[in-house]
Amino acid sequence: MTPQEMVRLSIEYRGVLLHEMIGMETGINIYLMEYFCKDVNKQVDFQNLIIGDERMNLGAKVQVVQYLIENYDKEWGLKYISIINDDRKKGRIPLNVDMVKMIEHRNIFAHRMLDETDHLLPHVARTDTTIRFLKFKDEVSPLDYEEEKFATIIKCIQNIANHFYNHIFE
Repeated sequence: MTPQEMVRLSIEYRGVLLHEMIGMETGINIYLMEYFCKDVNKQVDFQNLIIGDERMNLGAKVQVVQYLIENYDKEWGLKYISIINDDRKKGRIPLNVDMVKMIEHRNIFAHRMLDETDHLLPHVARTDTTIRFLKFKDEVSPLDYEEEKFATIIKCIQNIANHFYNHIFE
């Protein structure tokens, strides 16, 4: 893949991932609005004044959701079935774990530098359909996303969003 093709693919991936994350965050926002406010006008105020843009970040919202699930909505939280196959863990992957992992991926796509030339990591092979971001912490490390991994991440984000939307419309 040429550097220009890699840039185009990373732009497409970044756009799709950020678009899907907005859907997930919207589901979380609606869950929080409905939990804290039964009145629609108060829900709008809650969105605009408390959880709206630049007031409360997604990580903080996830922490609040996790508290609510553990203390008041356990049955619904346990209905979540992750689509991620994680051989290191036995049993189910909780909703909170998937949400935190998706935020981590979002942060990589939003903030990491694309390795479009392999100059910094020439010894680390990658396929023609893999985009690589670089992590600079003590050394340069690759953060690779091949098509299948990216597709699984998008499906996971959609799965989380659907779990919230299904709860809202129950």
